[in-house]
Amino acid sequence: MIETSKQKSQDATNQTTNPMEILQKYFDGQNTYLQYCCRYGRTKAAIHLVNKGVDVNYTPHQTMRPVFLACMKGRHEILPSLLEKADFSPNDFGENVLHVTVKSVDATGKHFQCLQILLQNLERTKLDINAQDRKGNTPLHYAVKYGGKDCVTALLKHGAYIGTLNKLKKSPIAHMSASVLEDYLDSCITSTGDMDFANEYYLKINYNFLIPKCKQKRPDVNSVKIPLTEKSDCVDEWESVPECEPLLRMSNNPHLKKLLVHPVFTSFIMLKWQRVRIFYYVNLLYYFLFCLLLLSYILFGYRGPCPGALVNNTSDGTLIKDQQLKRVDSLPTEENVITLRSTNLTFNETMDEMPETDVGCQSDGVNIVVFMRVLLTILLMVLAAREIFQISMNWKKYFTDLENYMEIVLIIILTYTIFKDCNRQFPKSDPLSYICPQLNAVGILIALFELVLLVGKHPLQALNIEMFKIVSKNFIKFLAWYITLIIAFALAFYTLFRDCGSACEENPFNGEGLSIFKTIIMLTGEFDASNIPFTVYIGTSHLIFILFVFLIVIVLINLLNGLAVTDTQNIRNESYLYRCISLVKLISYIENMLLINTNTFKMLSFNHGCRDKEKKGLNLNCFEYLARRIVFFPGLLRDGAIYILPNQRHKITFVCPTNMRGEGAGCYEYLSGYYTDRITAKSAEEIVTKRTKNALKELELNDLRSNMKTCTESLEIMRENMEILMAEHINNLSGISKVNASSKMQQLAKVS
Repeated sequence: MIETSKQKSQDATNQTTNPMEILQKYFDGQNTYLQYCCRYGRTKAAIHLVNKGVDVNYTPHQTMRPVFLACMKGRHEILPSLLEKADFSPNDFGENVLHVTVKSVDATGKHFQCLQILLQNLERTKLDINAQDRKGNTPLHYAVKYGGKDCVTALLKHGAYIGTLNKLKKSPIAHMSASVLEDYLDSCITSTGDMDFANEYYLKINYNFLIPKCKQKRPDVNSVKIPLTEKSDCVDEWESVPECEPLLRMSNNPHLKKLLVHPVFTSFIMLKWQRVRIFYYVNLLYYFLFCLLLLSYILFGYRGPCPGALVNNTSDGTLIKDQQLKRVDSLPTEENVITLRSTNLTFNETMDEMPETDVGCQSDGVNIVVFMRVLLTILLMVLAAREIFQISMNWKKYFTDLENYMEIVLIIILTYTIFKDCNRQFPKSDPLSYICPQLNAVGILIALFELVLLVGKHPLQALNIEMFKIVSKNFIKFLAWYITLIIAFALAFYTLFRDCGSACEENPFNGEGLSIFKTIIMLTGEFDASNIPFTVYIGTSHLIFILFVFLIVIVLINLLNGLAVTDTQNIRNESYLYRCISLVKLISYIENMLLINTNTFKMLSFNHGCRDKEKKGLNLNCFEYLARRIVFFPGLLRDGAIYILPNQRHKITFVCPTNMRGEGAGCYEYLSGYYTDRITAKSAEEIVTKRTKNALKELELNDLRSNMKTCTESLEIMRENMEILMAEHINNLSGISKVNASSKMQQLAKVS
């Protein structure tokens, strides 16, 4: 057996004569030589193997590739030699080398150097900086969790997108430090030229971290892509996603929402607002006309009893109500006669004495009401279609918004109102006479309340509506803790005054519900104490009433007023922040409405025309123009940045001002309508000025350090020279003392 194994090994050695092939194929059952070199940091050996042509991707038994091992162990000396031939495809867990590097970061700084090498060679290695693993995490997710400030900043500077969601619907900024993000945002603002020269000075704001991730081309012919611009040939590479989605998530993060007032974000928000505001104004105009028509239909279209329309004469002389207009069952003849007698009218008298205006009541007035009813039905159908469209886009998000529930209730109420023609008068015996007025009142209230909320989304009104919302929410939270005390007083009043007898003419506490209702009214200060029967239980009733006035009316209500004043002041102190938050929510709402994904299109029946276009190779959809109208990336902001000209009324250009001549002139004229606000421009200038001052201070400190170092070196040289001189002086003194000693010895010898 031993001889056989020796023969096999000799045969294998004879077959593989090239020593590099032996190094390449030999492994101990798990790893190759190159893998061991990458794992244990044998830099010279690894570089030598790569230079000799060893396969850098050979991994027996599906083990980790050498490039992954080098990144995981922080072998930044070996990594550059592997970049040329290494396979950077994801591993079995969906992770690329960026994931592995960031997850392995330690305090030595070696992994960060590996990360810098990889980021500097993104185009060369074709690495996707926004790649997601099986959990949906990007390298930025892991950098926020494990990598620290340097890794996060490095990834953001190279275009890592902050809005990618993992399987748990968490974005990288969910756990990002506000200070880290703020420092990076400050670095996104740069300036060129001198502020005193109008034609040369400009501010550059970089938005690379807001560019949605690049999608790989997919062979699926049924996928629907939206071309972002007419000149952009990226319908297969880019997905039309809401660009304000990361900002919306920041507005819901209590630690990060204050950064929305940073010039980088405010400039982007104002640009987006200038792009999408036309859709807001169209929606506002539509809803205003809808509310106006609704009020006209319910209030001014109200039809009372019209003499010419109340009765008609049948062949047998029986008087009945007009079936065409009223649609009410005929009444017995005797009741009709009684009704006509009560109004001192008979059928003949009605036809003879009815004025011409009554004829108009039956014809022109009804025609106007019918016209309003038809028009209101059309507008209501548009409103219902809009809500159905929103539900199809994202039904989970739709049903988390209270305003959507109000719109659903409004649609149901108005559908019933229009179907039953509730703007007319019904007989007292008809149940609609009791139902319709209530539905009309609720419909008017909801419709106008929705109009107020819609107007409040405008930047000029956002502060007022935010104050209203926040104060209302805090009031409800505050009263929820004390509602038990209010109910306790209401039930106490009911117990005392429910059997007041002849002591009270009208008893407002005659029932549990009435007692609670009356107590709530008393919170406003409307006591009407003269009608409260204190004489029934003298002393006890007075004491409970005084406690109610003191604890509830005086203490609790004043606490609520103080809370409202405090909330209002806090909101006014952060008015600019609340305006930005309101704009972000509005822009995100419009984007979610207009940027339709593939799944939504498949659900909608009107997508057949779009599919026909796609089959013909046009690869378009029905919302192509709307998508081009609201998105920035990558069509308008091709380099992911804008340029602000502070000395030209804060004009914004999407092309570098130094390149405006020649080909850029036409584009510059086309984009000359974009401007930023003064607050944003001033804040950006302050950041640049502050950074410049800090840089100057740093230079001064470096000069001082250099001078101190020079002085220290000079002092050290002087000290060394002094030591040498002292040593020489001591040697001289010792030599002199020795000479003197020897001379004295000689003199003593002579004397002796």
